[in-house]
Amino acid sequence: MKPLRVAVLGVLAVHKGLLLVEELVEAARRRGIAVDVVLIGYVPGAPNEERSIRISGAYDDAELDVLIAREDPDVIWFPVRLPETYSFTLTAALRSGRPVAVPDIGALRERVAGLQGTIVYPWRDDAAEIVQTLRRAATLPHSARGHDAPSGFYDADYLRPPAGRAYHPSTPPIVTYETRLPSGQLDACAYIRVHLPLRHPAIASGPVVSLREGELPVEACGVLVQRTAIGDVEFATRLIAWCRTHDVPLVYETDDNLFDIAADHADFAYYRMRNVAALSIAESANAILTSTQGLADALRARNPRVFVIENALDERLWYEQPVAPSATASGEIRILYMGTATHGDDLAVLRDAITSLRMRDGRRAVLEIIGAQERSDSWCTTIPVPLGAATSYPSFVRWLRSLGNRWSFGVIPLRANTFNAGKSAIKALDYGAIGVPSIASDVAPYRLLAEAGAPLLALARESTDAWVAALETALTHSGSIAASGRAMRAWVRANATLKATAAARREVLAEAFSLPVAAPSSG
Repeated sequence: MKPLRVAVLGVLAVHKGLLLVEELVEAARRRGIAVDVVLIGYVPGAPNEERSIRISGAYDDAELDVLIAREDPDVIWFPVRLPETYSFTLTAALRSGRPVAVPDIGALRERVAGLQGTIVYPWRDDAAEIVQTLRRAATLPHSARGHDAPSGFYDADYLRPPAGRAYHPSTPPIVTYETRLPSGQLDACAYIRVHLPLRHPAIASGPVVSLREGELPVEACGVLVQRTAIGDVEFATRLIAWCRTHDVPLVYETDDNLFDIAADHADFAYYRMRNVAALSIAESANAILTSTQGLADALRARNPRVFVIENALDERLWYEQPVAPSATASGEIRILYMGTATHGDDLAVLRDAITSLRMRDGRRAVLEIIGAQERSDSWCTTIPVPLGAATSYPSFVRWLRSLGNRWSFGVIPLRANTFNAGKSAIKALDYGAIGVPSIASDVAPYRLLAEAGAPLLALARESTDAWVAALETALTHSGSIAASGRAMRAWVRANATLKATAAARREVLAEAFSLPVAAPSSG
């Protein structure tokens, strides 16, 4: 069967629908639907060859008509999840005479109203639903001539609405300032805590717009600032004043107690530099959102109105496809540790315990580390993250899942200190989502996870003897670990995904922003 040819036009950034496009490709593949998606344009800030779609590259505006004709798509799709304004690429799409599919938000919907060969779908639809929409759109009649934009359309209908026409703006968006990597891409914390939850079809109550430091909102029903996404004191002051002047709720979000960070922390100098602005926002905010009760208790000294939204995984990233089959070598028992370089002190807890392990059943126990250090050592092996996987959190998750059940179990050493006491147990959720059970430090976040029913292998106190005992027990019972991994994967899916926690999350967000509780989406 000939694949459905879908074209997307322009610069496909995250806020333009990049994640949705990649989700659609996976959704179509799972359902056995042949889809060929081509981006006539480019993805900023990431190697194009790492993407699951064909990418033609940057173009001059004068070339767009020729490029569309050359690709000859069955349908041109606009995957945006927030309101667009005029959209010059939509003009080119309509001019091509090919079927066009747009969401029912912003100017895109208004511009295609009543035009033959166009289809409008609910903006909350998920990737699987949009696959079917695009298949229907491809059956719409083509137009040899296409649709020309009316003369003066942009000036007359968008910059200066005609006299007598009532203007009814859509619901103002929630505006977010999210933490980013040096490349400008959102970091993992931004995806997990803000970007994916606020756009999840079972949680979203309206459009969400991400701005950069230095950009004030035009309109908003709420403003959310994450961690140290704003580090400039002058801009923080302007944003606080803007929210007060426009009577817009301001919410601060963090999943770490960055204001009481110890001087020996690896990122102490960075946070000391940016914490002045962040603290002014936290103390001025209508509310603070955080990830654990322990952290909430610590932050109430800064702002009495603190709400807890526990970390959860987006099932669309972690569960849409089964984990690849096990690739564990017969001569090795592989143990996983995953974390950033800031966890070097925590990782040191394991060094003596790992080096003391003996051979088990003729197999060698190997600790494999992702992210926490650059080079292998005598007691561990480092697995480098490929460049493409390191460019974004969704890419990293995709890569991690592609490794399959490589590991027998995972370890989560965490020193018992004030900073770590406020952390969440998300590392156990990450491991569990790929079917890897965990031995975790016996500290607050993991004790609470075990009390909630998560099938952890063991909790180990902060000593070499305790960790040796826990590791010895796991290695002795290695035959039952695969079943433990399956149980943990099922527990995470049922209890710790965005879909599973959507109702509670909506209620907390509504209270923090003082917004009506959104009805759940059918998606």
